[in-house]
Amino acid sequence: MNIDDIVVGRKNDKTLEEIEEEYRQAELLEQEELKQPIEKKIKHDKWKVRKSAYTDILSSLKEITSRKDPKYLSYSEYFHTMLLDPHTPNMETVLDIISLLFANSDDAITILPNFCFLITEKLYTIQKLKTKAKNLLIQCIECCTDLKEVEANLKKLLDNKNSKNQIASIQIATIILRTFGSQKLDYRSLIPFMEKLADNTNPSVKNEVLDFYKELYKWIRDSVKGFVSKLKEVQRIDLEKVFEEISKNCPKVPIPEKTLKSDKEKLDKQGDKLGFNKVNNSEESNKIDMLKEEETNFNLVEGTDVFAKFTEDWTENILDKSRTWVEKRDILEEFIKVCYIINY
Repeated sequence: MNIDDIVVGRKNDKTLEEIEEEYRQAELLEQEELKQPIEKKIKHDKWKVRKSAYTDILSSLKEITSRKDPKYLSYSEYFHTMLLDPHTPNMETVLDIISLLFANSDDAITILPNFCFLITEKLYTIQKLKTKAKNLLIQCIECCTDLKEVEANLKKLLDNKNSKNQIASIQIATIILRTFGSQKLDYRSLIPFMEKLADNTNPSVKNEVLDFYKELYKWIRDSVKGFVSKLKEVQRIDLEKVFEEISKNCPKVPIPEKTLKSDKEKLDKQGDKLGFNKVNNSEESNKIDMLKEEETNFNLVEGTDVFAKFTEDWTENILDKSRTWVEKRDILEEFIKVCYIINY
C-alpha cells in the first residue's frame, strides 16, 4: 500500500498513531498477497498483485528451454485469462509473455485459440498498446500453418456494430495483405463485408476500406476491378486514379515481407533440393502465386452475352469507311470497357 491509496476528504476520528498502524498493516497484507502462489495472484482483485503474477511467469518462461517443461504446460491455462486483464499497464507485461511464447512456437493458434479476435477487439483499439499488438499479431500469423482461424475472427469483427472494431479489423486485414501477400489471405470472403462498410456513415471506416482495396491492387492488379464494381461511382473513380498511380510507381507485384513457418520450411527444402538461393526461390514462388491468383479470379467470372448490348448500327459504325480511325478507336474502347465491367 502507498500513500495514494489512502482515502482523503472524509471525516476521520482516528488518531495519527491509529492511521499509521492501519497503514502498516495494509502494507504487510499486500506483501503477504504478493507472496501467494501464481494461481491465486493471477485471479486477485488488485492489479498490482496480478502484475506480480505476470512478472513471475515472464521470468520463469525465460528460463524454460523446452515447451514440454511442466511449468510451460501449467502456465498455458492462464494465457487467455491474462489477455482479459482490464488494467492497461498490466497488458504490456502480458504481451511480453505472449511474444516469448510465439517466438518458441511452431503453431501459435494451438497455444492461443481465438488470439486474433482478442487482440483485435481489445488490444488493437488501445492506442498505447497498438504497435506492440500489431507486431504480436504478425508474429502470431507467422507461426500459423493456415489463416482460417484468423479469417473467421476478422469476419466476426467486420460484422461488428462497433466502429472501433470495424476499423481495427479492416486495418489488420490490410496489414496481413501487406506483410504476407494475397495468397495467404482469403480476401474474396472478406469482400462482401468491405462492400457493406464502404457505405458506412463513419468516414474513417470508409477510408480504411479504400486503403484495403489499394493494398489489394498491389497484389492482384487489374483483377481487383471486379471486386470494386459494387462500390459507389465516386469511390471507383478515386480508386482507379490511385491504381494508375500505383501501377506507375510500383510496376512489379511486391514480394511478401514474411511467410508462414510451414511455407518457409517448404521453400527451404525446395531450394536446397534444386540448388536455388532463397531470394530467387522466393521471387519464383511469388510469380507462381500471381499466376494462380489470376487463374482463380478468371474462374470466378460468370459468362455473359456481351454482344447483346451492341446492335447492328454499332457494327456498321465500325465498318463505315468514312469514319476516322480515332472514331473507330473510341467505339472499340467503349466495347472493351463494357466487356470488362460486365464480366466482373
